[in-house]
Amino acid sequence: MQVNHRITLAARPVNRSVLPTDFGHDEQPIPLPGAGEVLLRTLYLSLDPYMRGRMSEAKSYAQPTQIGDVMVGEVVAEVVTSNDPSLAAGDTVLARIGWQEYGVMPGQTVLVSAASGAVGQVVGQIAKLKGCRVIGIAGGAQKCDFVTRELGFDAAIDYRDKDTATLVAELAQLAPQGVDVYFDNVGGIIHDAAMASLAMYARIIIVGAVAIYDRLETQDTGVRWMRTILAKRARMEGFLVWDYEPRRAEFLADMTAWLRGGLITYREDVAEGLAKTPETFIGMLAGRNLGKQLIHVASPSGR
Repeated sequence: MQVNHRITLAARPVNRSVLPTDFGHDEQPIPLPGAGEVLLRTLYLSLDPYMRGRMSEAKSYAQPTQIGDVMVGEVVAEVVTSNDPSLAAGDTVLARIGWQEYGVMPGQTVLVSAASGAVGQVVGQIAKLKGCRVIGIAGGAQKCDFVTRELGFDAAIDYRDKDTATLVAELAQLAPQGVDVYFDNVGGIIHDAAMASLAMYARIIIVGAVAIYDRLETQDTGVRWMRTILAKRARMEGFLVWDYEPRRAEFLADMTAWLRGGLITYREDVAEGLAKTPETFIGMLAGRNLGKQLIHVASPSGR
């Protein structure tokens, strides 16, 4: 059976030259490409001075390689198996799969916050239908289970009781090549974790900032990400659905077909009675709903 030979980081050379013992070697099964992914076989590996910086935990423009992880690096590779319509077996590509013989690359990794909510649950499923790898962030085990089991996201992160550093570490495990698209419904420390996890040429879509809605009268003085946006050549843009009104018919046609074909799953969280509206609204802001929050006020006449 063929195996994938990998060179990993075994130790950090702190204030000294690099030694052979700083590297490890292991053998892993050759990975299988998922939807929208390709399996690559390394032909040439480029060795560059920047890699020394990735061996260090000193603050830099990029995240350091973690102990036990494959050393970073760019390769010229041959496509072995392709689940991406834009690539075929035998194609030669440039890719960042590091110091290993084989690697799998997703076409795009999409990160969605408030992934179990009214918007997030649909965004992630559309991204999957478009061939992307999708990671959701949600609050609590029940919501994360809903996101992966029912909505079909590839992975989910429970943000509850975690700081930015912990979220960044989890994202590094799930998206080692970085996040290509971040659909931001919440802002706050989840936004900070996503910004610290961007891939080159990432796109950040700002839809909401519920994490700071209780401080709207205070000037927003969070972390400034200009250097990260520069280094990653990322693009950040606010998103309001009304700006896309000319494409409404296109969306309705696609969504109608997906719903009728059973390709989109959704969940509604329904509270009974108009009097429940204030407490239900407060609960929604605290994340106690699962899915689109509705209030059932009355049924149609005759039912």
